[in-house]
Amino acid sequence: MDSRYSSIKGSVAVEAAMPGEFWRQASGGEGKNAEVIGVMARITIYLNDDVERKVRKAAKSAKVSVSKWIADRVAQAAQDSWPVEFLELAGAFPDFPEAEDLRKGYGEDVPRENLRKSVLGPG
Repeated sequence: MDSRYSSIKGSVAVEAAMPGEFWRQASGGEGKNAEVIGVMARITIYLNDDVERKVRKAAKSAKVSVSKWIADRVAQAAQDSWPVEFLELAGAFPDFPEAEDLRKGYGEDVPRENLRKSVLGPG
């Protein structure tokens, strides 16, 4: 545990909130008692005036903070999925054979082993 925190009656004494930390006041505690509820990274970005105006307008329209609006856009851009450009390639090669065409000439497939029975046993 970080040396800045020490346990006091089930809550945490916070000497100073570090950048990126967010915490809430513990119930019934003195001013120093708080419960740490998460730690977030802090990143500085530079925007030209025109882009900043557009971001502020979009965040206001969405009724969220500028920070949340930007964080949502970054999270969306960083999600683990195939890029749209890749997905748009599906069917883009008209001379690429279909799966059925690729399998022609191989004959009939052999019977497959029932893995459920071979791994788990009968039943």
